[in-house]
Amino acid sequence: MDNIKFYAKTATAGLVRWLLVFFGGIVTTLIISPTIALNAPENFRGAPLVIFIVFFTLIFVAIYFIVANKISISFILGRLFDEKLSSFIGEKFYNLLYTFSEKQPNWLQSIKNGASLKDKLLDSTKQDSSLNTIQHKVITYGLKKINLDDINFQQENLNLSQEVTNKLMQKLSELAKHSYQLFWIVVGVQVVGLIASFAYKLQ
Repeated sequence: MDNIKFYAKTATAGLVRWLLVFFGGIVTTLIISPTIALNAPENFRGAPLVIFIVFFTLIFVAIYFIVANKISISFILGRLFDEKLSSFIGEKFYNLLYTFSEKQPNWLQSIKNGASLKDKLLDSTKQDSSLNTIQHKVITYGLKKINLDDINFQQENLNLSQEVTNKLMQKLSELAKHSYQLFWIVVGVQVVGLIASFAYKLQ
């Protein structure tokens, strides 16, 4: 019950941070984009200016969406490691792999490289109904980030479940560094563009 409360509370806090970053970025973009447009040269007005504003806005909305995802998942990972609950993720993933291997003992024969293994694991994770939302999100995020190409599939007595689980947990520990630095970097890029537009207008 305590773990359920923790996951619910962490998911809510992660969502709040996602909303703050994403919509904070949109507001920033909607303020800066028209301001830059107002400082545009006279021969750039009309259709070219409209296209610029739309393009500028869409690009940064997409960037803030990505940044919001990264910050949200980093926060969730940080909370898992802070509360010593990351081991549950490792156990869940290991059991998922082990169960899958038991059901399909010859599945490794269809694996040609690390990329095909990753696709298989992502698909298995997606179909596992025993994972809650946070566990599914964290495992999927970690799988997309790890490199499985250095695994020797021809190795005798290879414990693939343990090998991949170790890689996943190591990557998740590296990603569990909650920071808004990336958000402020993107805001900084927009502010630099704004300052440059004012400098051009004053020339």
